Amino acid sequence: QPQSSKLILVKLDAKDLEPYESQALQKLQKTLEIKGFRKGKAPIEAVKNNVGQEKLESYTLDEALQGAWKSIMQKEKDLNPINSPKADIKSFDPLEISYTFDIMPKLKAISLKKIKVKKNTPTVDAKEIKETITNIQKQHTDWKVVERKAKKQDRVEIDFEGKIDGVAFEGGSGKRKPLVIGQGAFLEDFEKGIIGMSPKEQKDIKVTFPKDYQSDLQGKTAIFTITLHTVAEQKLPNIDEAFVKKVTDNKVNNTKDFDEFVKQKVLESKIQQEKQDRYKSLIDQIVKLGSFDIPQSLIDNESKEIIYQLEEDIKKYSMTLEDYKKHRKMSDEAFDTDVESQAKQRLTVRYNLLEIGEDQKIEVSEDEQKKLVEEVKQMSIKDPNKQYIAMHNAILQKKLQKTYKLLEETFIQ
Repeated sequence: QPQSSKLILVKLDAKDLEPYESQALQKLQKTLEIKGFRKGKAPIEAVKNNVGQEKLESYTLDEALQGAWKSIMQKEKDLNPINSPKADIKSFDPLEISYTFDIMPKLKAISLKKIKVKKNTPTVDAKEIKETITNIQKQHTDWKVVERKAKKQDRVEIDFEGKIDGVAFEGGSGKRKPLVIGQGAFLEDFEKGIIGMSPKEQKDIKVTFPKDYQSDLQGKTAIFTITLHTVAEQKLPNIDEAFVKKVTDNKVNNTKDFDEFVKQKVLESKIQQEKQDRYKSLIDQIVKLGSFDIPQSLIDNESKEIIYQLEEDIKKYSMTLEDYKKHRKMSDEAFDTDVESQAKQRLTVRYNLLEIGEDQKIEVSEDEQKKLVEEVKQMSIKDPNKQYIAMHNAILQKKLQKTYKLLEETFIQ
């Protein structure tokens, strides 16, 4: 048995089964129709004589399977199962049942003192301000059509048709397509081939697709026939009062204050990035703090949650899971491996956080537990075992939230 899995064997003799047979008869009494009695009103002895031995034994077995597990849970308070048990019948006379279930992983104590997250103070220099202003200008650039040969950073309009071994291929042609040379929207060899062409000129360009390109074109060489229609050069706008007002939504009214406005924006971005870097460092350290035997049931459930979240996210872009795999160039096997890896990391972080919470003596108060009990009741879970697991998970989640809040206050904010 893995450390995170537990097996309990239960033996029940004829006397042990008597209360379960009684429970089975009471349930059958409510549904069995016996001549001479109203439905549900026949005496237990009449039910027993009319139900048939095979059916009674089947119902008794169901009651025994549930009842024996309930008895285990009542006696073994420290079991903390994290999933419903798998019950296997080893023998019928006497009745032997094995219950296999996953338990909380065995973790080692983790102290908050082991975590070291360095905080940096971002600064912004004159060069960064100048580069940012230039980028803002480029975002609002004007394009002026010129009669000269195309060069890097020009915007051109082209027709193109690609062929491999003389045969056209899907996605290899286009009409009046705009392209800024050097931005990398097309393959590097393709864009370089346009440099030096004049308006109205037609030219064949040899392009070899990279080995990590779309699977059916990887490493293949195509000949593209390109017709250049127009060449336009970039004309950056002047930094005047009108431009400053436009790009700052009237937050700045003169060029004098524009540099300071840009500096603050760059600084805000850097501060946010620095926080994200500290967060990543924090998570990386939590993952490395301790490893343990993760139950497969936990990995499977976490993987399902990851896939569900992913499907909800990509719906916004009208994508299916298959579309996503195709876009990421992932096989089913590679996708499953990636998801399982994410699940293991998330679980490692989660349970190491719980150990940090133990070290910091983070508890769920009685009032908080009462509130959680009410929330679990709203779930309308009928199975007592599943109710217990739902409540147990709710308390763990609350501890996680409180522990993570402590870490944020200590290392991130």
